[in-house]
Amino acid sequence: MENRPPSSSGSSTSGGGPRRMTPNDFYFGKLLGEGSFSCVYLAKEVRTAKKYAIKVCEKRLILREKKQEYVKREREVLNRLSGRPGFLGLYCTFQDRSRLYFVMTYACNGTLLSLLSRPSFTLDCARFYAAEILLALETMHDLGILHRDIKPENILLDQHMHVLMADFGSSKLDYQEEVEQPKNEEQPEASASKANDAPPSPTMSSARKHAEQVLGKSMEKANDEDNDSGTDTDDRHPSSRSAKRRSFVGTAQYVSPEILTGTPSSPASDLWSYACTIYQMVCGVPPFRAASEYLIFQKILRCQVNYGEGFDPTAKDLVTRLLQIEQCKRLGAHDQPRYCTLRAHPFFRGLQFEQLRTTPAPIPPTEDTVLHGETAANVANSYFPEGMKPGLDDRQLTRLLDFKLASVGVSDEDEDDDTDGGGTGSRSGSVGSAAASDTRTDIATPRSGTATAAPMKFTKSFTDGTSIDGSKHDTATLAMWEPFAEGEKILKLGFVHKRKGLFARRRLFLLTTGPRLIYIDPVNMVKKGEIPWTRELSVEAKNFKTFYVHTPNRTYYLEDPEGFALKWCDCINEVHRKAFLNSVETNGRT
Repeated sequence: MENRPPSSSGSSTSGGGPRRMTPNDFYFGKLLGEGSFSCVYLAKEVRTAKKYAIKVCEKRLILREKKQEYVKREREVLNRLSGRPGFLGLYCTFQDRSRLYFVMTYACNGTLLSLLSRPSFTLDCARFYAAEILLALETMHDLGILHRDIKPENILLDQHMHVLMADFGSSKLDYQEEVEQPKNEEQPEASASKANDAPPSPTMSSARKHAEQVLGKSMEKANDEDNDSGTDTDDRHPSSRSAKRRSFVGTAQYVSPEILTGTPSSPASDLWSYACTIYQMVCGVPPFRAASEYLIFQKILRCQVNYGEGFDPTAKDLVTRLLQIEQCKRLGAHDQPRYCTLRAHPFFRGLQFEQLRTTPAPIPPTEDTVLHGETAANVANSYFPEGMKPGLDDRQLTRLLDFKLASVGVSDEDEDDDTDGGGTGSRSGSVGSAAASDTRTDIATPRSGTATAAPMKFTKSFTDGTSIDGSKHDTATLAMWEPFAEGEKILKLGFVHKRKGLFARRRLFLLTTGPRLIYIDPVNMVKKGEIPWTRELSVEAKNFKTFYVHTPNRTYYLEDPEGFALKWCDCINEVHRKAFLNSVETNGRT
């Protein structure tokens, strides 16, 4: 692996060659974010005291899910873009027995998404940042790189509040740029037979299922042109080359129609998500919004966009010209030089593109701001205290949890105070202790006009030792947890880490036919609470370990230590769908 020392002078051995970096060359100060297969930490180099963002990838998870190509591709993209204006710099990479480490630029002012919530974010700000993103797109596409997941969350801000493009895990390298034929022209059947695509992105596997439902057909067709990785194909089964699914990447609200339909992506695919980002910068929300991914995809495939009365007309014209179903019809898709028509659009009138990176940003950075309103002094004192040890062993990970615990002001005793009551179908009490008396203010109640969940009948439950996802548990294990289900059948159970920030509690989760999602303290054998179960409940897989359960008043951050977050999401989705389908049928009969 490449190994360029972060420090400008470089580290070397006595023989004059570069010294290989290790985790012990850095202090790890704070978790900045989590992604597929990885966590990103704020770190400080021991020798120079320079701050970096270090992406730490777990080898075990990468190998188990056969995602080596995703990691290699991201590293190659970062190498190509490192040192270019508007992109994170990759300073060095190294590894130990269990992890890979990417040492990158620390974007100290957070994400563009966090900036959008500021009252000071005006139309001029949207214009400035849209122009900087356009410059980044020009650079990427000229270098043969498709990002394929452009959204405000993946656009970072440097110390001067200028754009740094990030998160290239979904990117594509060395694409073949072709002129797209209009839909009414016949496409050669041979082009669909050369298939060999990479498996779907882990965060979007459930989204693909929804897309298939929208389209009413399978998305098994493939095409060599849009292949992500040929190395995952099993040579023992040649037929798998044509049956392999097209790579499904991106984020639901920003994904382009061609990725949904399984047709080849191109630079114009990034123009679609770029348009979605401009829309969000102008009015604060993405253009495609609905109660579920299924409905979002329907809107995307029909290009159903609502522009409010106050939406700037020149911005509307730009977004409308970019949000075209056919890639070839998107503004700038065939520009030579690249994106000259976009630069000339009235929305960018008055901007000097060549001087943007040296122009002061329209929103100045808060004085000494480093992260979420914290000053540089606070970060130095809180996350890099005197006497701390370098490295990222178990002791250091525990220290990171303690820092987060202190920053949110939660004590060891009161962190897990989630006796929620559970919303619909909630029941008080626990096995082994009295019910907690306090009531949380974030308990969701069904909104007016929404149906309550109806009891369900499942052919599979733990009555035969097998859950709805096929996992098995012995009779003794089931007997231990059945009293918490209070007569309901257990559909799935498992240990899950329930997080508040970085602090996590190990809980035993039960999904029952109530339907209910109950969590239990397995040490004290006490029911701690339930996640409110209403029509508005939804789940989101962040990666193979982490998943979110969204309720109207709160998001629950959960982590399956075994890496089966997708199974949890599938099971909860299935139960939720059946529960409210039953309720509709019951109401219809009455």
